[in-house]
Amino acid sequence: MGVAKLKKKANLAARMSAFILEQKRVGSKLMKDNNVLFISDVRDVLGGNFEWVYNAIDKKEWNVQIFLKDKQLHKETVSDARLIAQKLRSAKYIFVEDVYNYLQFYTLLPGQEIIQLWHAAGAYKKFGFSRKNEDIKISPGHRKYTKAIVSAESIAPCYAEAYDISEDKIIATGVPRTDIFFDESWKNEVREKFWTKYPETKGKKIILLAPTYRGTKVPLADYDMSKVPIKELAERFGDEYILVTKLHPAAYNNMLLKGKKLGDDSGFWLDVSGIRDINDILPVADILITDYSSVIFDWLLLDRPIIYYVYDKDEYAGDRGMYYSFDEYVYGAVAETGEELAEAIAAADMMTDKREAFRERFMGACDGHATERVVGLLRR
Repeated sequence: MGVAKLKKKANLAARMSAFILEQKRVGSKLMKDNNVLFISDVRDVLGGNFEWVYNAIDKKEWNVQIFLKDKQLHKETVSDARLIAQKLRSAKYIFVEDVYNYLQFYTLLPGQEIIQLWHAAGAYKKFGFSRKNEDIKISPGHRKYTKAIVSAESIAPCYAEAYDISEDKIIATGVPRTDIFFDESWKNEVREKFWTKYPETKGKKIILLAPTYRGTKVPLADYDMSKVPIKELAERFGDEYILVTKLHPAAYNNMLLKGKKLGDDSGFWLDVSGIRDINDILPVADILITDYSSVIFDWLLLDRPIIYYVYDKDEYAGDRGMYYSFDEYVYGAVAETGEELAEAIAAADMMTDKREAFRERFMGACDGHATERVVGLLRR
């Protein structure tokens, strides 16, 4: 093992030791029944489900604290570990929205709740303990959740398996951040902002290509744009449509580092992958092209055509397991070649029956009132 890795391992051990000792030192004396904590080490600004729930909590009734630090951008220290232990020990209710690794070393206090507001809706690619047979590291912290939310009752078993907790702890509240899709004023605002930033798109219909990345790990993330017949699509649809690409952040960053060109000068292909939140794009799009991305769940709420462009369907499904067979996620056309993709764009088939079955199975609890149901968990 190299010197850098040894130092990193020693620093982690020191932080975890400090964290465990601080828990013991403060015990339960900091916890108050009206204390609520939002904590994350993958973001340093409030957003997503966190933001929706935070804004909805009555601050006169609840003492709310936020502790966010993106560990990829800011190095964690022993002092951080002690402070995190104190924050966790102070709260009756602890909200997380992703993996929070300190939880694997945390001992819950009597009556304390850790509520997982997982950032994604639906149940698509397997995660957490659902991948226990693969050669990946899974955080035991998942097992500490006392409650976890899902977007529909039928997918509760998938999340129970992923977190390795009992199914009665999984609650179909819906996903708070999806409440925005029921707000027409927000949709109009997003459109106006997008058209102001990209005036070349106004007056055109937008085909949004938003695939997930290829590669088993983030450092290897990529997407093969040569599989998209851009020239042919431009010739056929260029008068009416513009192609807008929003690549997965991991793929986008790696492609930039490799000097790959995104977008072109033809006026047909515009890349907006630099926009962090895809919700700032979805309301503008008329057709979505995606593959194995969880964007299929959010897109459903906009009731517009979707195309699954899966040129590597068999290979991908075998590489990263899914909770259900691929066909069970389909509520639009499936294309495996560039020619099929073009025909699917031309047809723009809504496939109403499949769409409604998908809605009930995966998004049945997302009705614009998910946030209030999550806030209601504080009183259980």
